[in-house]
Amino acid sequence: MTTNIIEIKSMIPVGYADREAFFLNENNEAQALIDAVVKYYSSLTFEGADGKTPAGRKAIKDLAAELNKNIKEIDNAGKDIVSILKAKPSKIDATRKKIRDKLGALYDEIRKPVVEYEAEQARIKAEEEAKIEAQRKAEQEELARLRAEKEQRDRETRIAEEAAEKARLEADNRAREAELALQREREETARKERERLAEMKRAQEEEARRIADVEHKRQVKYSAFKCLLENSIDKDTAIKIINMIDDGKVKNVFIKY
Repeated sequence: MTTNIIEIKSMIPVGYADREAFFLNENNEAQALIDAVVKYYSSLTFEGADGKTPAGRKAIKDLAAELNKNIKEIDNAGKDIVSILKAKPSKIDATRKKIRDKLGALYDEIRKPVVEYEAEQARIKAEEEAKIEAQRKAEQEELARLRAEKEQRDRETRIAEEAAEKARLEADNRAREAELALQREREETARKERERLAEMKRAQEEEARRIADVEHKRQVKYSAFKCLLENSIDKDTAIKIINMIDDGKVKNVFIKY
């Protein structure tokens, strides 16, 4: 059993490069080991495998334990390679950094005159751009100030114009109201004058009618007076008779006007 273990372990390369190539298995290097282990332990298992007896079961367990030990030995050999490979990136990165730092410093030193010139040019350009920007900003602020002043003037002008227009409209309204009031006053005066004239005319007409009526009555009474005189009634009696009749003091007798 021990001889077989030594033979299996001897199938794993000792050198690092060979062992790395073995576990990378790019050309199926590990297949020979797999085949040998499978062939060896399969033959032993079939020859002595009897799980029905204590001795057989013990033999199987011992054989399986031996195989497991070999598997771990083979796996550990591969794990060592993995540990070495895992350590390589950090070492490679450290070397890369060292190269970058050293050669980068040389690169910076070589480019230093150009860098300093370009930095100076950039500074000059930045100063010029800052001046231009400051000038532009000052111009914008001045334009903003002028716009604000113009807007303020326009606002004040508009307010003054609106106030003047309001005052004009109010004055026009007052003038129209005064004109309307004067017109109403004139119309009222004219109406009163028309009423006065109408009343005067009515009074005159009434007076004329009264005078005409008085005259008519006088003429009628005078006619009756003459008639009485013509019938031998004296003047005073005739006047008394006519007045009594006119006053309704003589029943069933009246003067027809």
